[in-house]
Amino acid sequence: MKVQYTIPGFDAQAELAAVRGPKSAFQGKLAEIAADPPVSWEQILRLQPSGVDAGLDAPSRPPGLSFGDVEQERERWKDLLDRHLADPPAQPETRKMLALLVRYREAREGVWSRSLAEGTK
Repeated sequence: MKVQYTIPGFDAQAELAAVRGPKSAFQGKLAEIAADPPVSWEQILRLQPSGVDAGLDAPSRPPGLSFGDVEQERERWKDLLDRHLADPPAQPETRKMLALLVRYREAREGVWSRSLAEGTK
């Protein structure tokens, strides 16, 4: 015995489409992504060159600024950070940034001292 589970004249697909409604913009975007997936990680991260020259050159160096002495630059940044730490700012974001710079300075000095120690062996 054969049982028919559909009602004659009833289109289930049309009824289902009417209940779900039109596709949203998000569903359309998902369908677009699924239809044409990126093929490389550069495309996923959109790192491929655009081919458009921005026409920006590097800014010119101020006349009073020189980068000849690395040790002098290190001391200058150390003094600048110490000056700001002597008078802590009221803003919590600025205090967090100073704490980050202190940790960076400590890590940098650790790397510097290790490189000097390894160079003397």
